[in-house]
Amino acid sequence: MTISRLTVINANFEGILVVSAADVTISDSSILDNDKTPGLNFTGETVGCPGQQAFETDETGDCGGAIHLIGVVNSVVSGNQITGNSDGILISDETGESHDNLIIHNTIVDNPLECGIVLGSHPRNGEGGQHPANFPFSAHFGINHNTIAENVSSRNGVQIGGAGVGLFSDGNGMGTVSDNVIVGNELTDNGLGGVDLHTHVGPSFGLPADNMNGNIIVGNYISGNLADTDDTATPGRVGININSGQGGSPVYNTVISGNVVTNEDVDVAINTPNEVHVHLNNLLGGKIGVAYVCAFDKGTACTGAINGTENFWGCSAGPGGGGCSTVSGPGIAYTPWLSEKIAKDPRSSH
Repeated sequence: MTISRLTVINANFEGILVVSAADVTISDSSILDNDKTPGLNFTGETVGCPGQQAFETDETGDCGGAIHLIGVVNSVVSGNQITGNSDGILISDETGESHDNLIIHNTIVDNPLECGIVLGSHPRNGEGGQHPANFPFSAHFGINHNTIAENVSSRNGVQIGGAGVGLFSDGNGMGTVSDNVIVGNELTDNGLGGVDLHTHVGPSFGLPADNMNGNIIVGNYISGNLADTDDTATPGRVGININSGQGGSPVYNTVISGNVVTNEDVDVAINTPNEVHVHLNNLLGGKIGVAYVCAFDKGTACTGAINGTENFWGCSAGPGGGGCSTVSGPGIAYTPWLSEKIAKDPRSSH
């Protein structure tokens, strides 16, 4: 199925909704001003938005959206203009695993209520849209092996708080968002971080850990995004936030490399009870280049560490010297550092 060169406007819910499908292409279309039903907003309820389909579980944080893929595989969303909706592009997993999709060359701007691009793991659809009987221990299907490449995501989520690209588990069961690639995107002026990864439940609450492992964040341009909040809070505006919240689920094998981060209070924030590697980035915010924020978030599993070697900190002197960005928090290695800026600007890919 190919959907191309359409204008989709003024829908009650999503502009385009694809459920339990494969090999779908959505390209070169304008998805404008959808989500018109009153009440499509974050309510805190664990099941559903007012009036939506029963198979869309845990939608209060992701009501509507321009393009929504549920249980979709091997599909392409490319070259679309997405403005004035709730979410921009949402990939979730209520009806099945969403995997091996490509989201590329889309312009996602001014969607005020949620994120620009969301990979959100939700509870499996049960009868009547209710949670499975073994909730909150039930495993979600998962959102895996997707590529988010060379999109522009700007000024999204500014009314409530939404990231440029968000990788989230909802806290209502064992979420999975793993082995996805976030590469070559321009992520600016959003209501949360440029790239946010959140897992809110886990061992600290006596629950199984989420699987938010193996995600790759490389070659993105990130600037002017706002602070994170609640149990994933950051001490100011943030570029990239990898955060286990208070649940203590470890986030393994994250790659953060080749990014340009500027005009932020914290370029890269980390709170997870394991080591995270941050290398070969231009950390140009001029304030905190890398921060371990577990204590700030009031987390209880503050046993993590950050290997932040071989980054450029804004000047040749390295962290804290002569106007360079610095580090904040324990367990951060930063020697050796780069004395020159990494040459390639990711914006050249657009």
